[in-house]
Amino acid sequence: MFVCFALFLDRAVTFVWDAPLRRRTGGVIHALARSRAASAALIFIPCFLLPFSLLTQKGVLILAGDKPLGFVQDADMLSGTVQEIEASASAASGETYSLPFSLSTRSMRAPLCEFLDENALRTALTEQSGELDTLAVISIDGTRAGVCHNAEEAQTLLDRVKRLYTTQADSSADFVQQVHVDSVVAESRLAGEPQTVFETLSDRLDVRARRSVTYTETIPFGTVTRENNAEYQD
Repeated sequence: MFVCFALFLDRAVTFVWDAPLRRRTGGVIHALARSRAASAALIFIPCFLLPFSLLTQKGVLILAGDKPLGFVQDADMLSGTVQEIEASASAASGETYSLPFSLSTRSMRAPLCEFLDENALRTALTEQSGELDTLAVISIDGTRAGVCHNAEEAQTLLDRVKRLYTTQADSSADFVQQVHVDSVVAESRLAGEPQTVFETLSDRLDVRARRSVTYTETIPFGTVTRENNAEYQD
């Protein structure tokens, strides 16, 4: 396949190089056509530009200072994600938060595989900050009770609280209060020590346990005997 394609290109170059040109085309074009290098360029350049245009897409390159973070479809996507991150971090800390680096953009084409979706862009900006992370906030009846490093740690602490009030005989258990775990982008320093969060949860949560009990009940019965139309009962 490759050999056939190469032979086709060579024939095409030869055809353009040897093609007769009329005088009215001008001396410049005539000189280019008589040059084998120029003829080759007329063939090879479209062959490479066409695949490049099909495999790439116009977008926006994001720069954090001088460091490229990746490509997005447009600047509005970047602006919206930055606002979302800063609003989340501000709500978690109770203070106004801004990303600790400057952002700039540059329009250019890039391969489709290098474009970031919203989640990937959020992760790139969070990691670039060096002080943000995706934390897990535990709320009890709408009030924040603790902040964990991740959702897995939060669930582990909640399960530990349940085990304080349950045994292996219990089939299930849940909290009396309304408990929610929300993932938020916030400053890493807000995450508490697991033991401290556990103590706070155990003081504020009540557990309702369910237990299945299996028992045997004796049912009394009597014997009735019929003989010669006479009935006797023991």
